[in-house]
Amino acid sequence: MKSRSPFAIALVFLLIHSVGNAAQGIERVLDLAQVAGDIDRVRTLYVAAAYEEALAAMPAVNGAPVRTDIEQYRALCLLALGREEEAVAAVERLVRDHPTFFPPAGETSPRMQNLFAGVRTKLLPDIAKRTYVDAKAAYETKNREVAHAGFGRAVQLIDSLPEAEKNGLADLRLLAGEFLELSAVRPAAAPSPVPEKPAPKPS
Repeated sequence: MKSRSPFAIALVFLLIHSVGNAAQGIERVLDLAQVAGDIDRVRTLYVAAAYEEALAAMPAVNGAPVRTDIEQYRALCLLALGREEEAVAAVERLVRDHPTFFPPAGETSPRMQNLFAGVRTKLLPDIAKRTYVDAKAAYETKNREVAHAGFGRAVQLIDSLPEAEKNGLADLRLLAGEFLELSAVRPAAAPSPVPEKPAPKPS
């Protein structure tokens, strides 16, 4: 049997890879469409005060990345049903995955605002400390870009806390701010111009 040329084999692999990428792209589009449908249905049910039905329409909590819109509606539905502990757990999941997020005042109820504020005050100090430790580890391994982003995030988290809690992290805020400056990637200095040699004098 005649063996296939390396070019033909490479072409087959390329086609398989392209088909696989196309399939993944289609799957991603379908997932996004499903997500859009989920949130529209949840929003409609919530506005209609069909809280149990809205909860049933939400994706299950199974360790997948937390979505801010879904978890907000989950917490709102649970609060409306008097299931406050479960509402707190939903907000805690959201804050752990998105610690810089806070719902805009005009888009949710004062009760939800207070719940978010309480959960963030409780969780953010530890999240800020872990963020600083991870950034320091990146800094020590010369990964300046990751370190700089981490120190900036730690500063942002601390600064978003109420004054009393912020004061308790003053030393950490100072260290993170100093390392933020140290880890900044500075542009390389331009090379010094080489002085031109004088033209030889005619003899």
